[in-house]
Amino acid sequence: MVNVAKWSAACRQFWNTLLKVLAMANQCFVVRVNRIGADGFNTAHSDDTNFIDFSNENIMSTADNQYLIISSQLEFSKLEQCTDNFQQF
Repeated sequence: MVNVAKWSAACRQFWNTLLKVLAMANQCFVVRVNRIGADGFNTAHSDDTNFIDFSNENIMSTADNQYLIISSQLEFSKLEQCTDNFQQF
């Protein structure tokens, strides 16, 4: 799941929590990308770009307020093990 957003620095905790919950609830990898710098209203944005796996583990992330391109290799075998062992009612 790829999420591109414009969450302000003041709301970064909501953004962080929301996407961790999405990764766990949907048993998927989440890539989150947030804007950086100030917008037209002078609202600061702190980046918070990273990869999260289905167990809420941070795979890779950027440092605050740095323009970077990141990439990662996702291990789908771990996801398959998790979903194979998940009991559905």
